[in-house]
Amino acid sequence: MGSTFSRVRVPAHYRYHVELAPEWRVRVLPDGGVRVIAPRVLPSLPVAIDTAQIQTESRGLWSLFTGPAQVQALEKSITAQLARKAATAPMLERQREAARKTVGEFVTKWLMTQSEWRPHAGQPVQVLFADEPIEALDAACDAQPGCAAAWVGATGL
Repeated sequence: MGSTFSRVRVPAHYRYHVELAPEWRVRVLPDGGVRVIAPRVLPSLPVAIDTAQIQTESRGLWSLFTGPAQVQALEKSITAQLARKAATAPMLERQREAARKTVGEFVTKWLMTQSEWRPHAGQPVQVLFADEPIEALDAACDAQPGCAAAWVGATGL
């Protein structure tokens, strides 16, 4: 008999963070550098949206009757849909390198000023995240068998 197509568009700003409270694993490498496994990167929720720029559309044979209700339902689902999108692997992967750089700066500017870590100040800092695939951890261990599993179980900070 016909259908109604409804759409809601709104600019969204995704933010991510790394929690400071969980255990961070830090190890001094043989070359004097430091390897950090920080907690996984998380989306900061809710995703920020600009409601002043929200755009709605409803068209189709029955849009005059069913369109407003569909648009309203879509508007109510924006927060949950954006939260799901923010937590997807592609979205997390897009920001991972920026987060790695920021965590590296944090380690360099704060951790390396603490008395226990001061002797390693100025040395290279390698940052990995706890949710990265084991392959990334294995690569950081120069592909030594069992190294990544042992490393994840290591303590340091």
